[in-house]
Amino acid sequence: MALPNSYELIVSFLSITRRIGIAAPLNTNYKGQEFEFYIKDMGTAAILIPRGSYEKEIAAVTAARTLKAAIAEYYWDGQSVVLDVKKKGGLTGKEYQDIETANESDVALILHTSRTTGASKAVPLTHKNLIKPTGRAAEGVELDDNGDAVARGEEGEECIGGENVMHGYLSNPIANASFLTNTNFFRTGDLGKLDEDGYLTLTGRIKDIINK
Repeated sequence: MALPNSYELIVSFLSITRRIGIAAPLNTNYKGQEFEFYIKDMGTAAILIPRGSYEKEIAAVTAARTLKAAIAEYYWDGQSVVLDVKKKGGLTGKEYQDIETANESDVALILHTSRTTGASKAVPLTHKNLIKPTGRAAEGVELDDNGDAVARGEEGEECIGGENVMHGYLSNPIANASFLTNTNFFRTGDLGKLDEDGYLTLTGRIKDIINK
């Protein structure tokens, strides 16, 4: 979805995810190589672009064409939302298929990390991930010290898990081994303490990173 923040972006996200598709918003300011990286990394089947963008051969179009992803302009024409397919790409011959409705375990959204600690990594989020439960920190937080659980009141790395937390990076077992605990909790890199009532106080970072 190479669309600006708009009505079309919202409608496309809801339409895609409702029908067992996976939405992946992309920054419209990305350069060609960036679009190529993200399209290839996610195995993108189709990319949505604003009205009039196909003829302008914007960076998203060039990248999608190179990687044989389908290309469609998606816009509001004053009466309805239009999906104008410009190039079928790898979807040629797959136009007529049964449309399934998504369930809570299906991936709804893929986001990429911001590359503060290396190469950008794809984060798949399920429909259940997007429904965020609330409560005390202890309900979704473990404190860890080199693989060992930390007692209440002691400092450890904050590791988070639950229905609103991803279950691993997409096609990246090396990153998963580094960032997930044995209980499949995500290592945040934050240090903290849990009190007896289950509330978390952050105390620092394992590694401080400054972007320049």
